[in-house]
Amino acid sequence: MVTCPLCGFSFEEVLGRSACENCPMGGDCTWACCPNCGYALAPGRKGPSAVAANLSLLRPGESAEILDLDHSAGEEHVKAVISMGLVPGVRVQMVRRYPTVLVKAGLRSLALDEALARAILLKGE
Repeated sequence: MVTCPLCGFSFEEVLGRSACENCPMGGDCTWACCPNCGYALAPGRKGPSAVAANLSLLRPGESAEILDLDHSAGEEHVKAVISMGLVPGVRVQMVRRYPTVLVKAGLRSLALDEALARAILLKGE
């Protein structure tokens, strides 16, 4: 089973490959696309197996890549995080943790409350 990191939909990898049949890359692509939302998953990606921590545990000055979003935190939190551009693959750097979580993602600085920061799962370094 594969779990989409964007929408949380679980599906068989074979089904994900058939969802890509209209892709301009053709049948030689090894990626899988979520049949629910169309998000493309890298080869071998099965979900949040390499999670090291959530964003709220990062120390100021540390950076990490977003691996996944914790859908158990609630869809409102996931949608808010996605709307800020904090999606799997984006590298974030912790600026401060108090009084509110402040991170840098590319050239942007984003303030998050603690619940939003906990919904962002980071890749183990």
